[in-house]
Amino acid sequence: MKKTLIILASLALLGSCAQKGTNLERVPIFKVAPEQMVNAEGKYEIAGRGGSAVFKVMSSGAWSASIAGDTGFTLSDKEGSSGRTDLSVSAQTNSSGATRSTTLTIMQGDEVKGTYQIVQPIVLPYIDATPSEVNLMGEEEEFTLSVDAALGWSFSIDKGSDWLSVVSESTTEITFKAKENGGSENRLGEIGFYLTDMPLVGIIVPVTQNFLAPAPKADLLDVVFDLNGDAVDESASALTVEKRAAPSMGVEYVEKYKRYAAVFSPGSVLSSQEAGYYAADYTSREDFKAKLADGYTLEVLFCRSDDPGEKQIKPFSSTQAGGTGICFRAKSSNPNYTLNEINFETHVGGSWVELYSGVTPQKDVWYHAVGLWDKTNSIAKLYVDGKLKVSVSTSGDFKFMDTNSKRWFGIGADPNSNDKGEATFSGKVAIARLYDKPLTDSEVFSLWREVR
Repeated sequence: MKKTLIILASLALLGSCAQKGTNLERVPIFKVAPEQMVNAEGKYEIAGRGGSAVFKVMSSGAWSASIAGDTGFTLSDKEGSSGRTDLSVSAQTNSSGATRSTTLTIMQGDEVKGTYQIVQPIVLPYIDATPSEVNLMGEEEEFTLSVDAALGWSFSIDKGSDWLSVVSESTTEITFKAKENGGSENRLGEIGFYLTDMPLVGIIVPVTQNFLAPAPKADLLDVVFDLNGDAVDESASALTVEKRAAPSMGVEYVEKYKRYAAVFSPGSVLSSQEAGYYAADYTSREDFKAKLADGYTLEVLFCRSDDPGEKQIKPFSSTQAGGTGICFRAKSSNPNYTLNEINFETHVGGSWVELYSGVTPQKDVWYHAVGLWDKTNSIAKLYVDGKLKVSVSTSGDFKFMDTNSKRWFGIGADPNSNDKGEATFSGKVAIARLYDKPLTDSEVFSLWREVR
């Protein structure tokens, strides 16, 4: 009986609490979280060059905002609703000659929820130019510098830089032209930017121009295709280039390059293929391996005939648990990658060094890719169409690929672990070369000039 009474009393109490709970009113939520810290005087500060003071408004209802004070400030939102809103007070460069200020007031209905004083000191004298330095390859070329300054500005070209001239100019940028460097050395010029009324405030932009180096001759591997689709290595190495013939292979004369290109059409990206590609074997060539091991450059001129997919593809490579090659990146879980972008990989210091270009090769478009590993200077580089896309620091020794003790460079496919082809390529390859040294920027550019 006592247990029954206790249970009934508990149920009655719960019912009473539930009844009261339904009559509770929701407490309004309102909070402001400024993004930046206040200055020593407890005020929010915008830099003299301009910028914004940002306030995160979190509210369960409608609100309003206003600013009052000196001119020169703008308010992003005058009212808002429930949720989170980024409210900002902005100002352009303060060249008024005095510090200016404004007060931000935020209200909910008739109630003031917060006031914030924002100040902006006068801008200090400055001048910036973008980019801060210029590197040119050697041809006649134009380049533009953007200028940001507190006051009026002027410029001058160094007296020793008569190979530079002005093409056009405005209040915010200026375009220059560099004459072709027909000499045998790089040359350095300087362009100075100064505040007109304060000439001691200025910057110097160095301009480096490479000389047009002669295109080097491939001395480790230079594969040339003939009208029958056969291939020969015309470099000093004279490697045997085996044509692993298949119906999916062909040859085409490319008028633009005055040479034959190998044509591959496997239909899809395949693995463990007996045929359908070329193999340049260097298994027993210790001289070749020694030259590769102390630094090299790899060059390939190719054109895809398929649409970019999600698998890794290798038009010219020698990779299997080591090695090097040019390939197209496979699908990755990394959110910052570019699917199928051209990349250069080399196995150095016990791990793969990957260089991603950010360039995705499109169907029926020719691309010139050059990857190099400089052991002496501990760096690897990747160029696409004559331009340096990425460089990565390296350390350690080169590790060769190995397929059951065999080593070869594949053109149209990559070696797999059983001495067959994988990561097959659909398209054309006109050039597949190796050089017994890391080429310079000028030499890579000269290779590109020959085929562009």
